[in-house]
Amino acid sequence: MASAKQPGFLLKFISIIFIPVLLLFFTLAVTLTSPRFYTGLLKRANLVSVIARSGNRSIENSIAKELEKYPEIEECKDKLQTIKEKLVKLKTDYNKINKTDEYNALILEKEEIEDMEYNRVFYNSRSEFRDKKEQKEEKIEAQMEKIEELRELRQDALEDLQERMAAVREQLVNEQEKLAELEENVLDIKKEKRNSKIGRFYQDLDIVSPYIEEALNSFFDQELNRELTHLFEFISSYEKQKKQTNIYFTTSRAADGSVAKQLNIRLPDFYFNLHINDNVEGAVIKRHLFDEILPERINKVRDQLHNPGYFKMAFRLSDNRLIENLISRYIKDFNMEIKRGMLHIKPVTLTGDNAAFLLQIMKHYRTITIVKYLLLVLALLLFIIFMYASRGPSGRARSFVFLFYRPSLILVSVMLLMWLFAGTAVKIILPDMAGGLTGAYLGSGARSFIFNLFFLSGSLFITLLVISFIIRKFILKKQAQEEPAPDAEHT
Repeated sequence: MASAKQPGFLLKFISIIFIPVLLLFFTLAVTLTSPRFYTGLLKRANLVSVIARSGNRSIENSIAKELEKYPEIEECKDKLQTIKEKLVKLKTDYNKINKTDEYNALILEKEEIEDMEYNRVFYNSRSEFRDKKEQKEEKIEAQMEKIEELRELRQDALEDLQERMAAVREQLVNEQEKLAELEENVLDIKKEKRNSKIGRFYQDLDIVSPYIEEALNSFFDQELNRELTHLFEFISSYEKQKKQTNIYFTTSRAADGSVAKQLNIRLPDFYFNLHINDNVEGAVIKRHLFDEILPERINKVRDQLHNPGYFKMAFRLSDNRLIENLISRYIKDFNMEIKRGMLHIKPVTLTGDNAAFLLQIMKHYRTITIVKYLLLVLALLLFIIFMYASRGPSGRARSFVFLFYRPSLILVSVMLLMWLFAGTAVKIILPDMAGGLTGAYLGSGARSFIFNLFFLSGSLFITLLVISFIIRKFILKKQAQEEPAPDAEHT
């Protein structure tokens, strides 16, 4: 069988570098220009869980600070350990001098002999059995008497050890009582902190957070994703927005008489309906996110909560007109209002650097879209050329493995490491913001960003890696086994 032809070195070098890189940039471009990416960021950031965990951590930190006022607890534990070790040593010394183990063994042996009964298999007569039994008992009693005599000789040493053990036992009891009192104080501190209103709130929030996030994720999928799609349509229609005067310039006269132009971009307004689709016993109906869905979800874990009525009451009131007006008073400074279950973000006008940056994106958005797909076309074209240069099924299989096995393994490993150490990287880069709720948000946000950014890329390269592994492990290995040896071909 003729060996499969492989592409040349230059084509191999270009292909193994550019094909994976082009595919990576293509998937990243697709991800960054998709509303789903930004929706996924919020969904996987687990914002409510982060608040709960951060709050519980702050409670535990405050407990730890209070416990720093009781350093004698560790000292007491160390002292107790020392006393216990000392008591064990004294007991060992006492038993050694007193020959306690040997004496107890003789008592046990004597009791066993006394309990023995005549057995004709082992003894010829009852008198023989009785004589031997008495001999053994006398021997044991003699040994016991010898130990008792030795004890009398060592009486002073034994009494001294008994007194010392009694003193050590008294120390042990005193230290145990002292430790119990200190630990009771510590327990009171823990109970006070954890059972405070804020402590119970964070504990309850930690329990209900999965249910709140589940409902919020439905809201993000339905409402936020739609409005982000609307925003992307706005960004991709530069000429249209210019005609509709959403992109315009204003002039202002400076103190020196010069006239300056200022770019303005008026963003569209956004509407988020708080009445979202919800599955109720197989039927999809519109229900209010806060007034109906969340109270129902929280009711599932009602028995686990310290204050189950708090969350239900807070959400139940959200569909009330009075409450909506109250909320609107607080959010109006953020250019928002809520009315009849509809959250409205009013149009915002960007100026200065923000407007200039968005203008560049809007102008080049079409070019970005073209370049995005051009990356894919170039990768596919280079892949076809590379595979065409590989002759035969075996050659193409080897070429596929060459192109994607190691590059995919490297890229997937790098993505995984970036995701695993995203939180650590935030602490290193921003040490001043690493603590508290801000640090928790940044860490969670960083992991969410990496996961969503590389989800499509990771999925693609994991697929290519698996296919390459299968080809390498089974197909190429089988072909290698079926190829005849060179000597066999010539014979």
